[in-house]
Amino acid sequence: MAALAPSTTEARNIVDFSPEAVHAPFMLRCTSLCADYLVLLLVPVLWLILGKYVSDSGNPSLGATAWVLGSIVFMLNSLVLPMFIGKSIGKLLTGTTIVNSDGTDVTIGHILRRNVLGYAITLLTLGLGFISAAFSTKGRTLHDIVGGTIVVRARKVLVS
Repeated sequence: MAALAPSTTEARNIVDFSPEAVHAPFMLRCTSLCADYLVLLLVPVLWLILGKYVSDSGNPSLGATAWVLGSIVFMLNSLVLPMFIGKSIGKLLTGTTIVNSDGTDVTIGHILRRNVLGYAITLLTLGLGFISAAFSTKGRTLHDIVGGTIVVRARKVLVS
C-alpha cells in the first residue's frame, strides 16, 4: 500500500504584506490601461485593414463578425484572464497583479465586483474613480475599493 502525499491545499499565510509599499504606481496603471485599450482596438482595426485588401469594393466595414470577435477578446481580457491569473494583458505587460487587499489571490466574485460593478461606477463618475488612485496613499481606485482588491507590483515569495 502506497503512502499518501501531504495535502497541497494547505492554507498559506501572507507575511509582511503592506499594500502601501507594493501598490502599483499611478502611471504604471495608466500604461496598463492603455495597453488594454489597444488590445480592445486590435480586432476592429485588423478587421478593417484586412477588409481593405480583401474586399472587392475596397470599402471595408465592421460587420457582425468583427463585433462578436471584439466582444470575445474584451471579455477574455477584462474578466476571464483576471479571474484565473489576476492579470489582464496590460497588467501582464506592466508586471502588475490584482490581489485581494490582504494579499491573497483574487476570487471570481472579487473580479466580478471589481470589473463589472466597480468599472460601471467608475464610468458613471466620468473616470474620477480611476483618478482617485493618483491621490490615494494606498493607490486604490474606486473599482478596487468596490472589489476589495488592490493592484500591486510585487512578486510572491514563499516563506517556510
